[in-house]
Amino acid sequence: MLFFFIDKNSLFKLSSGSCIVFKSKTVGGVGMKSKVNMSFIPKKIREIPLIEGFESFGFEHFRTTRKREIFIIPEHPDLLLIYNTDRVADKSGKISAELIEGKGYYITALQVFWLHQIFYGIERSLIAFGSMINDYLPDLLSVNEGGELQKRCLLVKKMDTFPVNLTMHGYLTRSEISKHKSTGIISGLKTPPETDLVVRNLLPEVTIFTSTKKGCNENINFEQMVSEVGSMRGIAEAIRNITNMLYKRASGIAFTRGIVISKSNLKMGTYLDQESDRWALAVTDEVFTPDSSMFALLRGRSLMSGEPLERYKVFTELLIACKLKEFWKRDMRIDL
Repeated sequence: MLFFFIDKNSLFKLSSGSCIVFKSKTVGGVGMKSKVNMSFIPKKIREIPLIEGFESFGFEHFRTTRKREIFIIPEHPDLLLIYNTDRVADKSGKISAELIEGKGYYITALQVFWLHQIFYGIERSLIAFGSMINDYLPDLLSVNEGGELQKRCLLVKKMDTFPVNLTMHGYLTRSEISKHKSTGIISGLKTPPETDLVVRNLLPEVTIFTSTKKGCNENINFEQMVSEVGSMRGIAEAIRNITNMLYKRASGIAFTRGIVISKSNLKMGTYLDQESDRWALAVTDEVFTPDSSMFALLRGRSLMSGEPLERYKVFTELLIACKLKEFWKRDMRIDL
């Protein structure tokens, strides 16, 4: 097992914002090569120094998402390095110009926790985390001040994701109950007026939606989903069944810790398995985090209220049953 130790002469230093900043001698003033669209990210929180730094080591900037920066690793074009930033978005998906410093640590820890707790018998995209990512990084990157990369990064398989998202419903939120009273519709589906909204699992368990050309989500039925995944009914059924299974496993674990997962989004795709030379189905790495799910405490208090960082902290420590520092030592395999 690899362990990493802090080197005060590291090529990294901490910034006052969300991420590590490469020192100028690393970048050499070359400027960013990436042509990836970042127009939806407020200018003042774009991770330009981070991207330039990785590019100086030969990494290709693959994609910017609302909350992540993703890179292709030199000599491993079939793998992606995901860097969890401190960016946050509102319910409409708009990125805030303010960061929640430290949020990326909690998201990474939660992803590792779930991927080890509920993915038995199910293919996952995760390859390495914590100090294990050192095997795939240049030597000058594997040692960085404070273990910033090891606390924020995941190494995953490069996948072709399906153009559908699946939402697993276990409980209804207040807004959904209110909407049902006036429209009779829950998550785009018409339900009988006598539906008992308090009782769990009387609803269709999985809601499927796809993104339209205008960027909006549109609910679709299962037959439409079959068409979206290339008319492969077996694949569509497997996606639906895996979503159902993962939700039940995760909600069972959360329930024992006093947490209710009211609903969660999952996404899947395929990757080329190098050993068999066949395409395999797998779940993407982001599962059951506050960025992709809705939670509440069993005693009724919402985990989505309060100070932004505090809600990530409270949820994470309740779920993994230890403080984040302890989790890094135990499961992330980082010597702090």
